[in-house]
Amino acid sequence: MKIVIKEPDNKPYIKDIEDKLEVWQNIVGGFIEVVNLTNTILIVCNDEGKIKGLNMYFTWRNDIIVGTVCFVGDDGEEFRGLTENEIFDILHYFDYYEY
Repeated sequence: MKIVIKEPDNKPYIKDIEDKLEVWQNIVGGFIEVVNLTNTILIVCNDEGKIKGLNMYFTWRNDIIVGTVCFVGDDGEEFRGLTENEIFDILHYFDYYEY
């Protein structure tokens, strides 16, 4: 599935991954937490990122998101790959237009 990964202080990039818990945990560096970004896009981040003192990433709805995060599509009960439009919107949000 196509997702977008954003590491602190780096530009976001697109990656094709397997939808397995171990893969998500490896990307974010620990247990995962899922946060709604929009009605169709989720943020997957490190559940203990603030406790571990990971670098601040951005603020969202009065919360601070830290560490490496993934953006993935929301398919109700499951994750899904992002559409081209969703990928463009995420990259556009971070002022990164080349992909």
